[in-house]
Amino acid sequence: MGGPNNESAFALTQKSWADFTALNSLPNADGHVSGKLNPHAEDAAVDIQVTSKSDQILFLIRAEVTRSRDGEELLPITYKNNYRTLFAGESRVIRARFSKAAWAGPKLYLQLKGYSVKKQTAAIE
Repeated sequence: MGGPNNESAFALTQKSWADFTALNSLPNADGHVSGKLNPHAEDAAVDIQVTSKSDQILFLIRAEVTRSRDGEELLPITYKNNYRTLFAGESRVIRARFSKAAWAGPKLYLQLKGYSVKKQTAAIE
C-alpha cells in the first residue's frame, strides 16, 4: 500500500446526494403485529410476529416492546432482525430479549412503526 504519501489515492469527493423523497409518497400498507412472551431464567424474550396484510410493501418497519400502550421503549433490550421490509403476504418473526429486572409491570405492549405503515399497538400475550 505504501507510505502516508499514498493516501491521496483514496480521497473520495461526494458529487451529489441521493434523492429519497419518493419514499414519502409510498402508499400506506396494512400490517399486523402480535407477540408472545417467553420467560427464561434470568432474561425474557418476546417473539414478535409481523405480517403484511396488504398488496403494498411495508418499508423499513420496526417493532418496539413498551411498558404501556403509548409508552417509551423498554430498555435495555436487543432485537434480532428488526428494521425489516415485508412484501405482500410476507410474515417474519423478530426476537426481542431483555432482563426481567427491566420489566417491572404487569403487561407489555408492542408498537409497530414504519415508512409506509401506520403506527400500531398490541398487547403481548
